[in-house]
Amino acid sequence: MTRWIALPVVALTVLVLMSPATPAPAPSGLLRVGMEAQPTTMDPGLSTDLYSQQVYSHVLEGLLQLDPAGVPRPALAESWTPSADGRVWTFKLRQNVKFHDGTDFTADDVKFTLERILNPETRSPQRGLLSQITDVEAVDRHTVRITTRAAFTPILTNLATAAYILPRAYHTRVGREFARRPVGTGPYKWVEWVADERVVVEANPDYYAGRPSMDRVQFRFIPEASVRLAELESGGTDLIAGVPAQDLRRLGVSLLVDLHTVIGTNYRLMAFNTSVKPYDDVRVRQAIAHAVDRQKIVDVVWPGRGVVAEGPIPPTSWAHDERFKGLGFNLNRAKQLMAEAGQASGFEMNYLITAGEEAQREVALIIDQLKQINVNVKVTAVEFPTLLDRLLKTNYDVLRVGWTVNPEPDALLYSPFHTSAIGGFNFTKYRNPRVDELLDRGRTVTNQGARVRIYRDAERMIVQDAPMVFIFHERRTYATRKAVVGFRPHVGGWIVLKTPYGIDVRVGSGR
Repeated sequence: MTRWIALPVVALTVLVLMSPATPAPAPSGLLRVGMEAQPTTMDPGLSTDLYSQQVYSHVLEGLLQLDPAGVPRPALAESWTPSADGRVWTFKLRQNVKFHDGTDFTADDVKFTLERILNPETRSPQRGLLSQITDVEAVDRHTVRITTRAAFTPILTNLATAAYILPRAYHTRVGREFARRPVGTGPYKWVEWVADERVVVEANPDYYAGRPSMDRVQFRFIPEASVRLAELESGGTDLIAGVPAQDLRRLGVSLLVDLHTVIGTNYRLMAFNTSVKPYDDVRVRQAIAHAVDRQKIVDVVWPGRGVVAEGPIPPTSWAHDERFKGLGFNLNRAKQLMAEAGQASGFEMNYLITAGEEAQREVALIIDQLKQINVNVKVTAVEFPTLLDRLLKTNYDVLRVGWTVNPEPDALLYSPFHTSAIGGFNFTKYRNPRVDELLDRGRTVTNQGARVRIYRDAERMIVQDAPMVFIFHERRTYATRKAVVGFRPHVGGWIVLKTPYGIDVRVGSGR
């Protein structure tokens, strides 16, 4: 999910004072990452945003990890074997792995973690991704057996992103404090969280895949894109995400900076609360979708950073259909639908956003576009944690946010659109029994071609029902100083600094 904070005057001041010609000296052994927003929690079972995962994924690990291409790789599980019917998965765990507090990692920790997520009382946002699991058995200290209702095709990908393993004893002892003081098995150990400023982690010298090259990593929270870039060019950070669109061409030939780009597994959207009027009427939702000129928004606000979205499945997913066209810009059709819905004279739309330079430019276009169908847009800008809280409580009429997950279409579609996820990530309260049926079937079918057809059918129905306006897929762009070595953009949109499969980002001597 995306956060923008309006600091245009500060941005100008920083750009003037921090000239790229005089980079600031940086401490040896420290990697500084400029993030768009600060996390909301370090408890992965309760996490709802990309920025939290960006940090805790370096402290905690799952049984598997996704490599930059989205392929599941071994992490805390060395190997796994499915049964012939695809319902039982046996995971062999790494031995001699310790949590950062010195306790042993065992099968009991895996069982505790998964059962906690699946327990309805936990209210874990990750539950939908693992809801096919019916039993978790600790066979012995280093073997876990997971049983599902039926064949669960996306289980490996979903375990990699939804089930970071917690230390049972420590979590039981500290409870809610875990969200501020996490302990895991990962390459970095927790140091501190200074609110609105930074999170610091330090190298785990006992990491089973080798000690990270960097002694410490500092995640700095710099909401405004222009300020993040100024910090990078002046030497205040080493790696940033979300490069300003207007600077991409200049940075492409920079002697100080390297660019790394991937069309992430994401979609940026306008969401409707389908339980309130007039957005309970599909014709009103469709009319707004037809009135929004997505191509103009990308061309004006996100050039080089956006690809127009026809639906929720991005080009990086194997289920993407390049021939599919969604509810495109069609002002005459939009006006016709408004008339059919009895809304020809229009209404006032309460639109909730997070503020910021690019968001303000985008919303200005949307205001002008929706005026054409007599919809008067009233904008409320809030801090990202507030927007996230209201989103999860469905306490809004219409809001602007982003959805970023992994390349598996189950992750892209199940939680936001399955009826069972209402009260969780189905924050539009969207209901369609036929879509539910397709999404349930997509989880159990093992043939890839059949799954492609299932998810494409589901996407077409979702787009026609228009619980959201799918605006664009972000072309996720990271920038690093030339001295940064080993960074690769991840298709999921998050930053990965050290893994068991060979990634180890570091700052070289040319800093």
